[in-house]
Amino acid sequence: MEFLLKDAYKTAVFGEVRRRDVYSIPIEPIREVIVDALVHASYAERGTPIRISFYDDRIQVDRLGLLLTGMTIDSIRHVSRLCNPALARIFREAGIMEQWGTGVQRVFAQVAEADLPEPVIEEVQDRVRVTIYVPSHDPAKVSEQASKSGADGGLPSERVESLSRSTKSLSRITKSSHQVSQT
Repeated sequence: MEFLLKDAYKTAVFGEVRRRDVYSIPIEPIREVIVDALVHASYAERGTPIRISFYDDRIQVDRLGLLLTGMTIDSIRHVSRLCNPALARIFREAGIMEQWGTGVQRVFAQVAEADLPEPVIEEVQDRVRVTIYVPSHDPAKVSEQASKSGADGGLPSERVESLSRSTKSLSRITKSSHQVSQT
């Protein structure tokens, strides 16, 4: 998450008792998509478990592995099946994941609330890709959109730091277990 925040514009909305920081990207839905990608990625396959791509008009999160048998792009908006239940439990106990089976619904609701185009979920070769379209990166337009929508684009820094630490730990665990399984 830190690299996304580093590359996003940040403005502030004034007029209330406290100033409210607003990013040029929808932080909470993107965080949710990244957590979902980590929990549902296939760690049994070779390759990068997740990829995050930051473009001018969208952010794409790819995770290794296709949908589980019986799941479709349409059904994942209403039904959830865990690919990695132990990892999901750890994420939930660490406060990174709120509740099983609600992430995709929450992403769509938060994106709609931010008045952005609906996210696109698709299977691409051996991966599932979620694309979230982002507003203009022009600071003047970011401020204008924040005033118009009133959406809270901020993410408490402790959640960002916690997610970052957990992702780094998961990466180390995955790499070490992957190296062990190759011998």
